[in-house]
Amino acid sequence: MNTITVGKNPQEVTVNPNNNIIYVTDSNDCTVSIINSSSKNNVANTIKVGKILEGVTVNPNNNMVYVANFGNDTVSRISIHDQQ
Repeated sequence: MNTITVGKNPQEVTVNPNNNIIYVTDSNDCTVSIINSSSKNNVANTIKVGKILEGVTVNPNNNMVYVANFGNDTVSRISIHDQQ
Protein backbone atom coordinates (compact mmCIF):
# COMPACT_ATOMS: atom_id res chain seq x y z
CA MET A 1 0.00 0.00 0.00
CA ASN A 2 1.22 3.49 -0.87
CA THR A 3 0.26 6.71 0.86
CA ILE A 4 0.28 10.22 -0.58
CA THR A 5 0.65 13.20 1.74
CA VAL A 6 -1.83 15.92 0.86
CA GLY A 7 -1.96 18.11 3.96
CA LYS A 8 -3.04 17.95 7.58
CA ASN A 9 -6.80 17.63 7.14
CA PRO A 10 -7.85 16.02 3.84
CA GLN A 11 -11.62 16.08 3.45
CA GLU A 12 -13.08 15.29 0.04
CA VAL A 13 -11.84 13.33 -2.98
CA THR A 14 -13.02 13.28 -6.58
CA VAL A 15 -11.59 11.82 -9.79
CA ASN A 16 -11.76 12.99 -13.38
CA PRO A 17 -12.25 9.69 -15.27
CA ASN A 18 -11.14 11.25 -18.57
CA ASN A 19 -7.58 11.96 -17.46
CA ASN A 20 -7.15 9.98 -14.18
CA ILE A 21 -6.53 13.16 -12.18
CA ILE A 22 -7.50 12.99 -8.49
CA TYR A 23 -8.47 16.10 -6.50
CA VAL A 24 -8.23 16.16 -2.70
CA THR A 25 -9.39 19.11 -0.59
CA ASP A 26 -7.57 20.09 2.60
CA SER A 27 -9.60 22.20 5.03
CA ASN A 28 -6.65 23.30 7.19
CA ASP A 29 -4.62 24.66 4.28
CA CYS A 30 -7.61 25.72 2.14
CA THR A 31 -6.05 23.91 -0.81
CA VAL A 32 -6.79 21.32 -3.45
CA SER A 33 -4.04 18.77 -4.06
CA ILE A 34 -3.90 17.44 -7.60
CA ILE A 35 -2.63 13.89 -8.10
CA ASN A 36 -1.96 12.27 -11.47
CA SER A 37 -2.83 8.62 -10.89
CA SER A 38 -1.53 7.63 -14.34
CA SER A 39 2.04 8.45 -13.36
CA LYS A 40 3.80 8.31 -10.01
CA ASN A 41 0.78 8.91 -7.75
CA ASN A 42 2.34 12.01 -6.24
CA VAL A 43 1.01 15.54 -5.79
CA ALA A 44 1.59 17.32 -9.09
CA ASN A 45 0.21 20.67 -7.94
CA THR A 46 -1.54 22.35 -5.01
CA ILE A 47 -3.98 25.19 -5.57
CA LYS A 48 -5.16 27.64 -2.89
CA VAL A 49 -8.93 28.14 -2.82
CA GLY A 50 -11.48 29.55 -0.31
CA LYS A 51 -12.07 28.87 3.38
CA ILE A 52 -13.56 25.80 5.12
CA LEU A 53 -13.81 23.51 2.10
CA GLU A 54 -16.97 21.43 2.15
CA GLY A 55 -17.11 19.58 -1.14
CA VAL A 56 -15.46 18.98 -4.49
CA THR A 57 -16.72 17.67 -7.81
CA VAL A 58 -15.40 17.40 -11.34
CA ASN A 59 -17.13 17.89 -14.66
CA PRO A 60 -15.27 15.48 -16.97
CA ASN A 61 -16.89 17.01 -20.07
CA ASN A 62 -15.05 20.32 -19.66
CA ASN A 63 -12.26 19.33 -17.20
CA MET A 64 -13.47 21.82 -14.60
CA VAL A 65 -13.32 21.18 -10.86
CA TYR A 66 -15.67 22.95 -8.46
CA VAL A 67 -14.90 23.39 -4.75
CA ALA A 68 -17.53 24.58 -2.25
CA ASN A 69 -16.04 27.10 0.19
CA PHE A 70 -18.34 27.19 3.21
CA GLY A 71 -16.17 29.72 5.05
CA ASN A 72 -16.68 32.50 2.53
CA ASP A 73 -19.89 31.37 0.77
CA THR A 74 -18.24 30.86 -2.62
CA VAL A 75 -17.40 28.16 -5.14
CA SER A 76 -13.90 27.99 -6.60
CA ARG A 77 -13.54 26.81 -10.18
CA ILE A 78 -10.29 25.12 -11.26
CA SER A 79 -9.59 24.50 -14.93
CA ILE A 80 -7.16 22.04 -16.45
CA HIS A 81 -4.94 25.03 -17.35
CA ASP A 82 -4.57 25.90 -13.62
CA GLN A 83 -3.06 22.47 -12.99
CA GLN A 84 -0.15 22.68 -15.41
